[in-house]
Amino acid sequence: MLTDQFLLDLKRNYIEAITQYNKVSFTKKEWDFLSKAGQVEVQVSRGEVFEKACVSNIRATVTIPGRDYQSTIQWLGIQIFPANPLVPIFMGVFEHVSEQSLDHYPGFFDVYPTIAYDEDREFIKQKMEAMTKKHGRAYQDLQQGYLKMFQVKEAGIGIGYGAGIAFEPEETNLVYFQDAASEIFKTYF
Repeated sequence: MLTDQFLLDLKRNYIEAITQYNKVSFTKKEWDFLSKAGQVEVQVSRGEVFEKACVSNIRATVTIPGRDYQSTIQWLGIQIFPANPLVPIFMGVFEHVSEQSLDHYPGFFDVYPTIAYDEDREFIKQKMEAMTKKHGRAYQDLQQGYLKMFQVKEAGIGIGYGAGIAFEPEETNLVYFQDAASEIFKTYF
């Protein structure tokens, strides 16, 4: 399964935090791709604080359409749906892609409301702006980041409602990726 230590630690952090609030264990299911190219693990928690929370990971070696070489993808996905509608929903994907002796760190995370939450959005935006400034980067509009990441002209419904970051598919700055992933974990909880 996952071998990237940062992704393993991030996964553990989310599971421990959600378990602390929900006070129930996660249920886990695992399976192999039909093609035997990789494995999937999905863990789900249902509780009083987080109505539904899912922590999933994939590790696969595949040929991405349009390429003539294989890529090994380690993927950690987090989806959190709080029982309280005043608390923002969290969606995140953190990846480590290895291909042709290069490592990339694409991914995205977003918190967005089920109701209006201007104070939460501003708080998270300030945290993300400070983190990006530390790396000599400018905080970009989340929706624009999604357009680049998913290589689409329109974001569509449900993309970029809140505050977060979408990394470009070819992101190579591991420390920036790790700092952003750690900051959103601390900020959300």
